[in-house]
Amino acid sequence: AFVAVSPAAAVDVLPGTQPLTWDGDISLKMVDDLHAFADRETEASIARRERHWKRWTFDSEMYDKSISYNRRQLMKCLGIEVIDAPRLEHVHDLLDPNEPKASFLRWTAFGDVHGYAFRLSAEPNKAKANVIVILDAGFAVDAKPVSDAAMSIVNLLHNAACNVYVTWTVDRRTKRSVVANGLRDTNQTQREFVYRQAFEMGRHPLGYETGKILALMDCIQSQSKAPIGVFGFGEGGNVALLAGALDGRIVSTGVCGASVSAQNMWEEPIDRNIWSFLDQFGGAELLSLIAPRHVVLCAPENAGFILPEDSGKRGSQAAPGVLRISSIDELSAEVRRAKAYFAAKP
Repeated sequence: AFVAVSPAAAVDVLPGTQPLTWDGDISLKMVDDLHAFADRETEASIARRERHWKRWTFDSEMYDKSISYNRRQLMKCLGIEVIDAPRLEHVHDLLDPNEPKASFLRWTAFGDVHGYAFRLSAEPNKAKANVIVILDAGFAVDAKPVSDAAMSIVNLLHNAACNVYVTWTVDRRTKRSVVANGLRDTNQTQREFVYRQAFEMGRHPLGYETGKILALMDCIQSQSKAPIGVFGFGEGGNVALLAGALDGRIVSTGVCGASVSAQNMWEEPIDRNIWSFLDQFGGAELLSLIAPRHVVLCAPENAGFILPEDSGKRGSQAAPGVLRISSIDELSAEVRRAKAYFAAKP
């Protein structure tokens, strides 16, 4: 048997919808709107972070306890794992062995990861402080002014009777970024190369580097009771900021030429991308984790350059990015936001 069915009346617009009347390339407008959405969410993240914080600012001891949860969350974001008993190994002296003021050291950090540093020692039993200086990733000639500043700080600290430990961060050169058992080169920086593999395991290059600094502090404290400070340049400044935020044993933190304001993280090198970071943290939040201890922020003039040149192009394995340094205005804005957290009464 056959049944005749009359077609339903044509419906031009479904209930609750409107006709799509855009002109031009719709895909381009979609991408623009996605960018606008991401920009709005990034800006809104600043206000939303407060739901993760319960600062007790009326007492220093209670304040430290109130931010312990946030420190654990930061360690989780970075994938930091710290071993219980790191061990410092004296490798060899660099000058006259009868006067070992300069030596090369290695220490266990976590798992099979070791840290390395040069140590300039003060006179025995006369060290006023132990200072860890973290150098930049050393990409291109643009970093030379930062290196000059680092050497000036190292000499100044050593002449002021400090034990100075000079360590460094993963490089931004591409020399060892190879795949296929070393048969094929990539144009990824070493930092990006490590980041891509670490990300899959919930880890991060900044987490590795910060974890090594925390382990070095354990080693230093086993030999010296003098106070500990950290001073970082460029990428090392980012590590110093994170270390100061995580460990209250650091009495003074110096950050020079780093990207303290994280609001533009999306346009920076991919190895600075930290999963879920902006949901809870920004520059001001990291500074609030350091407070009430001392922190020094400075911005060199060589602020930002592109790397590498062929990043993001067809056939390139490297992600595009702008290596940014927070300007003095950005640093001032983060300091003002951090101060506001302590202006409110409980």
